[in-house]
Amino acid sequence: MNDWTAPTDAELTQWRMLATRFENRAYFLDRLENPRWVPALANEGVFDDPPDLVEADEPGYVQFPPWPEGRYLTRMAPEDPHAVSAVLERSRPSPNPRVTAILLECVRALPPEQFRRLGQKTVEWIADPNAAGFIDHFADEAAAVICRLMREGEIKQGLSAARGLLTLERSPPASGSAQENKIPALPPEPVGRLSEWEYDQATRKILPDLVDAARLDGVRLFSSLLSEAVEFSRSEDEPADSDGHSVVWRPAINRSQKWDRSVRGVLVTAVRDAAVRLSEATEEDLRDVVQMLESETALHRRIALHVVAVASGGAELVAARIANRAIFDDYRLKHEYARLLRSRFGEAPPAAQRTFLDWVRAGPNLDHLQPEDETAYAEQWERDWLRMVADHLSGDEAERYCELLATRGEVVSPDLMAEAASWV
Repeated sequence: MNDWTAPTDAELTQWRMLATRFENRAYFLDRLENPRWVPALANEGVFDDPPDLVEADEPGYVQFPPWPEGRYLTRMAPEDPHAVSAVLERSRPSPNPRVTAILLECVRALPPEQFRRLGQKTVEWIADPNAAGFIDHFADEAAAVICRLMREGEIKQGLSAARGLLTLERSPPASGSAQENKIPALPPEPVGRLSEWEYDQATRKILPDLVDAARLDGVRLFSSLLSEAVEFSRSEDEPADSDGHSVVWRPAINRSQKWDRSVRGVLVTAVRDAAVRLSEATEEDLRDVVQMLESETALHRRIALHVVAVASGGAELVAARIANRAIFDDYRLKHEYARLLRSRFGEAPPAAQRTFLDWVRAGPNLDHLQPEDETAYAEQWERDWLRMVADHLSGDEAERYCELLATRGEVVSPDLMAEAASWV
């Protein structure tokens, strides 16, 4: 850098003449490698007005003009970070995604000191409503900046930027023609600023750094987004405590339907993975995660059961949930409760095991059945519950299970409330 000299007045005069044509300006800046031109061009106001969106020839379409000035800034960021960061501090959010992408690339190229100072600026660039329409075009750059914010210890800004990137909205209402033709409306689903594919990619990219740095607050961010997704999935006639029929569109927390690439499906996976990741740290983290999830919707409580089922610790949590009658009776929790029973029933204290087996032996509520159907239903019901703990049975319970298999046959997935398939 010592070999570089600041531009002379004559060179700046020549620049002003060249800069009247975009082609000349782009050619010069794309080949300029002298960092000492940054403050000189900044004084000329060269970086103050990035290009806006431009209407295309075809109605309803827009173009994203390039910004060669920003490309020059990005190359100079490691060479003269003080001058470049001074320019970025004055930069405003832009509706042009090419400009936003360059701004994010530029700030990522700065050393830690300048990068941290611009943390709030990155939040503004990512979360600005005017940039939301074409956010897919800079989603990768935004995710990379969020990851670095978390690694640099800028937790608050990183969480704010992540929420701006992953913001949810209600799906638009059905079109007028659909209503006029009386086409049945599909259940509502949330939509993100990002496309479903980009939403999935961005979530996967930022999750590890977000959870490792922000810990419970990182899990809470994904959890709150899932709460919004559940709210936006409710029909008008559903009660406020409904979870949007999650057992239909996500029958099993441990796996997603192959055809489901929806935003809410991505968020279920994100909350699950974030919760499991933090729960592996300490017993206290496991308890905090489970407590937080259980304070939300039934879908969150399903995730909490999954976490307890796969955790390496939490013996008290296991016993308390196996012997929880409300969980036993809630059909929405059945698959994750069954997973907990299969994986950890043997670890539960005898009292918790006995409580569960007593419930099973007592049988189901038969008030809704005809007398001739009661025996078959009760035996199938008992068989299904015993199947979930079959590997842990002994003595009378093991014999009873074998009797029921001989009488009522085997069943594959007694705990799945719904399962879907698709074909072409």
